[in-house]
Order: sequence, then structure tokens, then C-alpha cells
Amino acid sequence: NEQAPRIFSTAQKIIRAYENTKLYRDLRLRLSIIRDNNLILLPQEEIFSQQRSVWNLSADKGNLGSFYVTNIRIVWHANN
Repeated sequence: NEQAPRIFSTAQKIIRAYENTKLYRDLRLRLSIIRDNNLILLPQEEIFSQQRSVWNLSADKGNLGSFYVTNIRIVWHANN
């Protein structure tokens, strides 16, 4: 099948483009979720729990942040 190499090449380009825009997507995502260290609520969203001073230990060093549980999502963000 002659199209198999083209499909594979196209898939590689898509994956590369996705990986190269990760920082931009993360920044856009963070800006649209948190404003003035408070969670921006979606329509009909309610906060069930909000905890300050929660550590994120997923990296080599821990980050202190805030943790929210709503009826739609779970959000943790670093305190600046």
C-alpha cells in the first residue's frame, strides 16, 4: 500500500506539532482557569471544597498551591 508511508509521515508531523505547542497550550489553559489566585467558575459550576496550602509533589521539588473540587472538575494550581 503506497499511502501507508504518507499516513505514517503525516501522523508524525501531527504528533510533533502537538508536542511543540505544549507550553503554549498549558499557558492558555492556566490563564483561562485562574484569575487573581481564584478559580474561574464555568456556567452552573459550584465549588464543593477549596483547600489552600496543598503540596504538588509530582516534580523533583514540591509546589505549594490551592486545590478545588467542584461539581464539574478537580483543579490544583500553584500559588504565586
